[in-house]
Amino acid sequence: MIVTKLDRFAWITTDGINTIKSLFEKGIKVHVLNMGLVEDTPTTC
Repeated sequence: MIVTKLDRFAWITTDGINTIKSLFEKGIKVHVLNMGLVEDTPTTC
């Protein structure tokens, strides 16, 4: 799924996170154009 901006995908952050988690469970990758590919793997700093 390609989204132009995260705020266009969901108005409430928790709703967006829950929806993205649901998409991951179905094997759907999410790409937010101004953020890049959102992955379901942990990141390290």
